[in-house]
Amino acid sequence: MQADPGSAWLRAVTALAHAVEVLSAADWRVREVRHRERAERWTKPTRKRREAQVPHPINDFLFTYYPFSFAKLEDWHAPFGVALESLPERFMRSPYRIEGGYVFSESPADAKDRQRLSWIRELLVATRDRLPNFACHGLHEWAMVYRGQQVRHEKTTPLRLPQAEIDALVESRPLLCSHFDAFRFFAPEAQPMNRAQPTLDGRPENEQPGCVHANMDLYKWASKAMPWIGSDLLIECFEQSLAL
Repeated sequence: MQADPGSAWLRAVTALAHAVEVLSAADWRVREVRHRERAERWTKPTRKRREAQVPHPINDFLFTYYPFSFAKLEDWHAPFGVALESLPERFMRSPYRIEGGYVFSESPADAKDRQRLSWIRELLVATRDRLPNFACHGLHEWAMVYRGQQVRHEKTTPLRLPQAEIDALVESRPLLCSHFDAFRFFAPEAQPMNRAQPTLDGRPENEQPGCVHANMDLYKWASKAMPWIGSDLLIECFEQSLAL
């Protein structure tokens, strides 16, 4: 008997043929629990500190500068190309579809999603392939507080040096910041001292793999590529940002 071309069975078989991996319900639920436990090592303490209004200069930064919620970090998603057995309720929405008892993440249907993912890939490939520059020595942090007019984190992270010493350090050597999202927070008087003048649109031409912020931003780009890249890579990028 020939299968109905429109049947869920045939659509499921066709989709499974293109899946890189098929996870049983028992398998993916174990992965889901392990991922949540791994994420909650960071989200639970941060939630408690936030409720108690106790700031943390590093962990708070990751959850405020990168606008990806606790819940989203804790949720587990399989990457594109992996099919899940069973019908978990939270996957019953776009970009997932359910066929024949299996859940799949589909290719981005929205043009904006496709454009965003393509741009992220181009940026990361360009960054990876550029020669690294390790000569910035983290001076961007001091350039942000040059002359002491705009010290954004003064209440939670007091400066470790007198203002005069900070200013002398910034003036003592060339500034070599290549990362726009660091450069844009430079004190206005420090921006002309930077050898490059990075711009928002010029990121593919300026980002380089020796930059600590370019490496931290892997978490940002991973979050913007969810759920297609999967939560395993997302949490790795998050923990790398934390370590940096």
